Amino acid sequence: MDERQKAINTIGMIVKSNNFIYGERLLENLDKVFLIIVASDISLNSLKRIKNKANNNNTEVSVLNINSKELEFISKVKNIKAMGITNNELKKLLDKNISFLINLE
Repeated sequence: MDERQKAINTIGMIVKSNNFIYGERLLENLDKVFLIIVASDISLNSLKRIKNKANNNNTEVSVLNINSKELEFISKVKNIKAMGITNNELKKLLDKNISFLINLE
């Protein structure tokens, strides 16, 4: 199994265990988020807004090498562009399994 499939499987496990938040709840509850993953086709304005709020809360933001349609399929959430991982152990597992995450400074 390649790194991409491992990452997708890990995100699927995070979704199945309900250890993620998205949408406005994501930005309102950043204190509960260990990692924000973002689809590669998110708008620049949305990315900037997420990065600014995340930086204020010292939350890591990573852009995935998958688009929002793939993230939608994995998460079963329509129009999802970003999701926050709320379980630190699953965040560590995701970090370990994904070599194609791009960390935004």
